[in-house]
Amino acid sequence: MVLGRFPRTIESSEQPVHPPAMPPVALRVQLPVGFGGFHVGVLGYPLWPGSFVLTFDCGSLTSQLARDWAARVGREIHACVGRVDLAVLSHTDFDHVCGIEALAKTTRIDTLMLPNVTVGFRAAQAAAYAHHGKPRWYATFLRDPVAWAAEMGVGRVVLVGGPPEQPPVEGDAEPERPPVEGAGTAAPTLTLGRTARAIGGRATEVASGDPLTVTVAHPNARWRLVPIVAPPRDSEALESALNKALNGASYASVFDGLGQRTTSSLRNMLAQVYRRHWGSTNRSSIILIVAPFQGDGGWVCTGDADLSSSETRGLVRTYGANFLPRVDAIQVPHHGSPKNFDTHAADDLLALTRKPSLRWIVSSGRNKWNYPSASVRAACTARGSIVETTPSSAWKDVRHF
Repeated sequence: MVLGRFPRTIESSEQPVHPPAMPPVALRVQLPVGFGGFHVGVLGYPLWPGSFVLTFDCGSLTSQLARDWAARVGREIHACVGRVDLAVLSHTDFDHVCGIEALAKTTRIDTLMLPNVTVGFRAAQAAAYAHHGKPRWYATFLRDPVAWAAEMGVGRVVLVGGPPEQPPVEGDAEPERPPVEGAGTAAPTLTLGRTARAIGGRATEVASGDPLTVTVAHPNARWRLVPIVAPPRDSEALESALNKALNGASYASVFDGLGQRTTSSLRNMLAQVYRRHWGSTNRSSIILIVAPFQGDGGWVCTGDADLSSSETRGLVRTYGANFLPRVDAIQVPHHGSPKNFDTHAADDLLALTRKPSLRWIVSSGRNKWNYPSASVRAACTARGSIVETTPSSAWKDVRHF
């Protein structure tokens, strides 16, 4: 698994390694789910229960494959460390989340992070996906992801919202989060940033660009996690279209009526709204920078963010400039779509990391859009190497990067 089978390729032992017998590491893998996303990171020490386990996205267009991998990895994580410390969902499209229920059923998730989008958008999204025969839990999740998380035993939910008042400063002091009850003194901690605030007593919102801090039991084992979300374009137009389609009905009626099939149904009208505005809202998925306090070994996960947008790249530059020099691998957004990634994005990221080349991670596999596109592939290979996965259920096809 992440702390067992995976590390065998980096010659780790079969017994737990306790600090400070070896320096802390960042183990990074991409699971072979094909067109989707399922990254696992381990911050700390292979096979050590005090390591911090991070997942980014948990889904695929081949949903059964994503569920199978989520269950397999979840069981092994649970057997070794007992939990996923942070599960990040870049956005709530089904091909990025369809395995999260299986993961939550097989191991405890301490913190679930996702973008803070309106219930109206989630209702339109549920309507758009309903006719594809998506499972009932997905509609429940979209209706109220915080309540769904509580039902699944998730410790807390963190929603990434608007931008902070000013960029973060390296080394800012932050209050320590108390250790997880029953986890012992070796348990890692995840400390939220200065902008963290409670929402309705059920979740916590953090501002886009406000770093979180991961600490494990070693004086040099600390990492920054920087979530960045670009604001949706034309949000007022989206809300106006949603209200027009609702025509006085409640969002609850949308979720209750997802089984309707008539072309004039509210569900279908909302689905049309979602499809019209999908391009501008899809860009608002979470970008997560993972960077150690010292040395290299960091990486960036992008979900379906629009890095071809100068606005999004400006946010990455503003909030990531202090951390990107410690990064040597970057996920190409939206499975290698030329609408989300281009040479300008590649050049900007290469300059910000101050590296001569990078590893570019692509979650695609065979697909009808032929992603990654030829232009994206050329942009990446000219600036490093591509790590690519295809759908597989074999451990040998897990990719380290």
